[in-house]
Amino acid sequence: MKTLIALLLLLPALAAADPQPWMKKDNPSELTPLLSIGSGCSLTQENISGIVEGVMVRSRIKPMDEVGTLNLLVTIDCVKFDNLNPDVISVSVDFVGLANAGEDQVLIRWGAFGGAMLGLGDNADAERLIREGVEDAIASYLQVNSDLGADE
Repeated sequence: MKTLIALLLLLPALAAADPQPWMKKDNPSELTPLLSIGSGCSLTQENISGIVEGVMVRSRIKPMDEVGTLNLLVTIDCVKFDNLNPDVISVSVDFVGLANAGEDQVLIRWGAFGGAMLGLGDNADAERLIREGVEDAIASYLQVNSDLGADE
């Protein structure tokens, strides 16, 4: 059991992605957060939205409502096992974009930015995983979109 917990704690560090050129935006001070919370989670949309938007606002990024070519997607799943307590919490932070596919519009996953960060715990543990994943994604997003150190 201790080995499983140790492996789960290492996943966030292993899953972090470097800043990518596709994160570059003309208006980097605006970004749309999209949230997906699994039905097995006791976390609320309002709570998660507050965490995600809080990280964005502290980073001077205005949360937008309109889905565009680059958006931040936070997906949370919680799994309950009969013989395991507390719950297993999976947090995935990705960048996705809206694209045309013929007459339809689809979301394209530009890149996984946090992979599946797993943890055992309660809502406070899940909130910490969410905050850390969003902070890491936003830090790379800001690095790519800053004029400092741009390779252009």
